[in-house]
Amino acid sequence: MTFKLLVVATGALLLTMACAASEPTATPIPTSTPTVSPTPSPTPSPTPTLIVVDEETPTPIETPTTLPVTPAPTVAPAVVQVSDHPELGAILTDASGRTLYLLTRDEPNVSTCTGGCVRGWPSLLREGDPIAGDGVAVERLGTFTRDDGSTQVAYNGHPLYYFSGDANPGDTNGQGAGGIWFVVSPEGEAMTPTAMTTPVPTRTATIIPTPTVTSVPTPTPTATPIPTPTATPEPTPTPTLTPIPSTTIEKASDIVNF
Repeated sequence: MTFKLLVVATGALLLTMACAASEPTATPIPTSTPTVSPTPSPTPSPTPTLIVVDEETPTPIETPTTLPVTPAPTVAPAVVQVSDHPELGAILTDASGRTLYLLTRDEPNVSTCTGGCVRGWPSLLREGDPIAGDGVAVERLGTFTRDDGSTQVAYNGHPLYYFSGDANPGDTNGQGAGGIWFVVSPEGEAMTPTAMTTPVPTRTATIIPTPTVTSVPTPTPTATPIPTPTATPEPTPTPTLTPIPSTTIEKASDIVNF
């Protein structure tokens, strides 16, 4: 049907053009050509995409991602010593002064730092018995076998580690990382902020004063002179002669009868 309409329209157009050529003054009447609307194509339905969800995998222990990975030192007899740090005080290091750390999640002589954790926290691996350096108690130093068969050094039962972010001896960039990594004290404990700020009581010796013996001066006896009695002469009494009164004999008979 559409094709027939096109043929009729084309013939009418040619006829009109021929008439226009013979009569130039006539104005041709334009004939509109019917527009054929395109048939819409069906929209394809979206194909559902199957999304595969992996099973939940355990999250490894936090490890630094922006720091370079420092390989563990060559396996050799371990030397653990006490070094003086300008800010933290006495801490455990190896023979070259590199800081050693412990992980608070570890069990005694059991390391929980495996897989990607080892990249950021290389273990202190050694062959043979470790050597106790200056300030280290030899009875606290030991080793244990890791799951991969290597031998790791432990102090006071804590597995010892390096930190890949420590570039030079004396660096302590791993101190307090994640709240689980800490430098180690000479006693084999984690040097947490609480442990470092708690003052250690100092015993003060009480000096007992020595009693002072006071000498009592011995009094010197003073001789008191005894006064010499002065003899006072007694006056000799002068005898007083009492005159005997004279008796007057008046009669002879008085003499005889007295």
